[in-house]
Amino acid sequence: MAEGADGIVWAGASAEVSGRVYLGPEEDGLWEYVGGEWIQHRHPGPHPVGSYTALSSDGSGRLWAATAGRGRGWRVARYDHGAWDFFDRTTVPGLNDTWVFDLRRVGDEIFIGHCCCSDPDTPCYLNIWNPQSNAVAVLDSVYNIQDSDVDPSGRVWLASLYEAGTGLATRGIYRYDPATDEWVHLTDESTGGLLRSNKVAAVEVEGRYLWIGYHSEGLSRCVLGADGLPILESESWAHFTADSTASHLLSNGVRALASREGQVWIGTTGGVTLWRPSGWRLFRPSAGGLAGSDVSDIALTDDGAAWIGIRGPA
Repeated sequence: MAEGADGIVWAGASAEVSGRVYLGPEEDGLWEYVGGEWIQHRHPGPHPVGSYTALSSDGSGRLWAATAGRGRGWRVARYDHGAWDFFDRTTVPGLNDTWVFDLRRVGDEIFIGHCCCSDPDTPCYLNIWNPQSNAVAVLDSVYNIQDSDVDPSGRVWLASLYEAGTGLATRGIYRYDPATDEWVHLTDESTGGLLRSNKVAAVEVEGRYLWIGYHSEGLSRCVLGADGLPILESESWAHFTADSTASHLLSNGVRALASREGQVWIGTTGGVTLWRPSGWRLFRPSAGGLAGSDVSDIALTDDGAAWIGIRGPA
């Protein structure tokens, strides 16, 4: 999900997330929410995308989408006021031919996080693509990216997770500083165990804190130092799990993080937790609440709303 520059909310349909093998013509594509109604935008003819896995809007009103789909190609899509463009290695030399799980626009460049290669022992490298020059960088030491965020200084944070395979499977967190072209890699080993797991599903920068959502180990919050990196002292880290009586996490499986000033929304396989300095608020499935418990995405919009994507059939 994403909010466009004009305040319109966009959602991408996903067969995999819905629990279906495929979606029908009346279900797939991109959807925009306008005036209380959902409007479908579908590529003419047989749709070439099985799932939209991440959306990003730019200042020109164009919507960029990361895509994945069995037997339908692995691409980046661009929807520009009714016009479609699709980008893969045939049109963008150097772009990986693997599923795209995360897409993040940073200035003129797009960070494209690939995951789930057909060979579990082969890493799915990160691409950095400049659509204007069509130049692509392939970062062969950064791979299996599931989520990303950009901090106020323009540094890019990337969460790595892939369960299958060997030592390639769990990679932790990467941070890239465009100003210095410096990469930092954080793992449970490099942080002395402060990072509870290298299976990181979500990452979010909120003020002076870095929030880290693990695939099955709950949530961590660490204080960022003057250099913008986590302070590697135990008193600067807090950990939250569903098993702790002091925690309000609904599940140890974190799947999405989103923040605005003074708020952090935590999507898990058991529902949603809202953290504010004044306390915690829980959202569980109910007749007047969440439609389901297994959260796939959270988008916060400028009107103060929180949009929650739920896995499973409608």
